Amino acid sequence: MTTSYRSAQIKELRTSRAWSQEQLAKMAGLDVRTIQRIEKGEPASFESLKSVASVLKLNVSDLLNEKKAEEKKKTEAESPKGDFLIRVSDGNQLFTLMDGAHAYAFNNDTLESDDDTQLVADFLQELHDWGELGDDIGPGERVRTAHEYTKRIKDLEDRGLWVFAGRNKRKYSSGDKPVSLSVFVVHVLKSTNPEIVTLDPSKASVFAEPK
Repeated sequence: MTTSYRSAQIKELRTSRAWSQEQLAKMAGLDVRTIQRIEKGEPASFESLKSVASVLKLNVSDLLNEKKAEEKKKTEAESPKGDFLIRVSDGNQLFTLMDGAHAYAFNNDTLESDDDTQLVADFLQELHDWGELGDDIGPGERVRTAHEYTKRIKDLEDRGLWVFAGRNKRKYSSGDKPVSLSVFVVHVLKSTNPEIVTLDPSKASVFAEPK
């Protein structure tokens, strides 16, 4: 079954993120030829459109409903997506993302050596401990710590491990009311992890955090 849709909306949202058709296809779990047909406005299945909409952070109805798509087009193109983590190689960037967070979430790829395991364990544990100190860190100590973390990130990179970080909004239950908290998220991944996507032309790398 094919469905009519707004192909220009899909292409505009893809290009606004500097994604290639190949990258969108990979994230949506589709063949690149399917993406090419979709952007040309050729017949597409509802399931294919649903997969593309999920990657673009849309309800599939937004691609089928012209009025809703027009209302959301600009904000979807410009707003950063909380579940995409950016590769960081600088301690200042890491601590800026951590500042003001209500909670933390740390993860890492499966590690094969004891040395890598210890390196990643120390990195994440001490990063958590610094976050717990929060405003108690003085400005001088903050500068020294950020500089030290730049070197520690480089040590990880020398072992083929990349650091990805970001800030997400997550809802938690507190009594009868849901509470929205800002969560500082860090993943340490192998540089060969197939889920890492490099975006042209900036060559920035991002990682789509699993739901």
